[in-house]
Amino acid sequence: MAYLITCSGSKKKPTNSKHGKLEDLFRHDLLGEHRINLIKLYKDHLDWSKTLPAYELYCGPYSKIYNKISPNNWHKKSTEILILSALFGWIRHTDLIPYYDLKMDKKKGEMKVPTYLFWRNLAVLPDMININDVDLLSANYKKALDTNGMITAVSPNGFQYSDRGDCVGYWLENELNRI
Repeated sequence: MAYLITCSGSKKKPTNSKHGKLEDLFRHDLLGEHRINLIKLYKDHLDWSKTLPAYELYCGPYSKIYNKISPNNWHKKSTEILILSALFGWIRHTDLIPYYDLKMDKKKGEMKVPTYLFWRNLAVLPDMININDVDLLSANYKKALDTNGMITAVSPNGFQYSDRGDCVGYWLENELNRI
């Protein structure tokens, strides 16, 4: 079971020299070609010599989900959190990624359609979701998976969903504390 969350528009720029590689990201076997195509359309330079684990990169000053989760919970070996990134598709929370600036409902560079349409038209992202994964995605990011924003994962028990990231962050922190 994985927790499915969105990336954050509030990011930190890596200042270290931790090297990451596109080929090392989650499910590169299925997403690699599509990531490369989107990066070409995106047109901004990605500095793979300066990367952070995704959960750290998304902990910018205005992050609503990521700043609610304690560092200890990000490091638990039994924790599987998949992040839907506008640029990379599904990634693990521990994947090393460079700084980028792209939102699911925007287009940039030579992109002809908003990012969510790029991913939805490929129809590859839903195939990577398991029936027992927990859906904590915002409505904007669900559009990348399905026209109606419906996905095959389960809604969390005892959680009244809102599109507010801080609610998701608090709920996920409580869940991870139980592991």
